[in-house]
Amino acid sequence: MQMLQDIHEILSTHDLLAEFQPIVDLRTGHIFGHEGLIRGPKGTALESPLSLLGAARQAGRGGELERLCVRILWERFQSLGLPGMLFLNLSLPALCAKDEHGSRTPAYLSALGMDPRRIVIELTEDQTVSCYRRARRVVSLCRLRGFAIGIDDLGAGYSSLRLWLELAPEYVKVDMAFVRGADKDDKRLEFLRSVQKIAATFGTKVIAEGIESEAEYDAVRRLGLPYGQGYFIGRPSASPAASIRAA
Repeated sequence: MQMLQDIHEILSTHDLLAEFQPIVDLRTGHIFGHEGLIRGPKGTALESPLSLLGAARQAGRGGELERLCVRILWERFQSLGLPGMLFLNLSLPALCAKDEHGSRTPAYLSALGMDPRRIVIELTEDQTVSCYRRARRVVSLCRLRGFAIGIDDLGAGYSSLRLWLELAPEYVKVDMAFVRGADKDDKRLEFLRSVQKIAATFGTKVIAEGIESEAEYDAVRRLGLPYGQGYFIGRPSASPAASIRAA
């Protein structure tokens, strides 16, 4: 009960922390963009994003929280003057849902004054997909407004390959499980090589997640993957550094 009350208070007070993790262009070493991440009130049970979102969904306010998160992230991204693209995490149910005024999330994002040329809506897979037809329709609405689409954690979710096929995203992020240790694991390298081949067919850009060492960084770069993200490049921060380790 207390956690549900805390969610209502967070949604009322907007007590959320915006952090940003850099995504690097592996060909140049320069920052390509940032993934926006949200933390709940520091030192509480809801500081973890997973706990925060889980509690909000239990309270029936998951979509409302997700919309608030993207608003806070966009405003903070602008105020910091960060370079490149902003990757915003949204679940498919939240993207497809309507608010109390009958407005879908793509319209809400446009109403925030976002520059769609700098936004990638990164679809998360923490829930099963119930209707691909509706997902395709809403994704089309996003593209009509100028937003790009990404799929998070390829290979780790319920149906990420099916989503890739159905939605034809501009970006896919390969789950860190396939990147960690890729410098010394031929099977992981072959998986990444196969993803890159599929991406070339679809016209999709691949982002390797979870790069934690220089050896992993060099391995994915040699494969020709265009973008990378991970602790070796830069940790999530409320005030990201102007330069990155991999540059």
